[in-house]
Amino acid sequence: MTASSRSWVLELASQTSDAGHGISTLIMAKAFPKSESYGFDSHPASIEAANSHAQDQQITNVRFSIAAAKDFPGNDYGFVTVFDALHDMGDPVGAASHVKQALQQVHS
Repeated sequence: MTASSRSWVLELASQTSDAGHGISTLIMAKAFPKSESYGFDSHPASIEAANSHAQDQQITNVRFSIAAAKDFPGNDYGFVTVFDALHDMGDPVGAASHVKQALQQVHS
């Protein structure tokens, strides 16, 4: 996928998700204001910090919730990321499988 096609996907995606989130969720939300971004992490302090950063930066199209990568809510995401986190997860195969299930089904 090229940089321009990734941009196109995010412009069209109604919902994006970042499992094991970090600063990347805020960056995506700022860069693609037409999308609704969701960040999930199992660490409550990380969620608290992310919500604080979003509020400080007045980013309104982002939501953060406590959830593991293998069971975060939703099944209609246009784009899901896991940046530098999959290798640290207790069940990376389960997390990858859940990410696949959480993506929008595209019918041809």
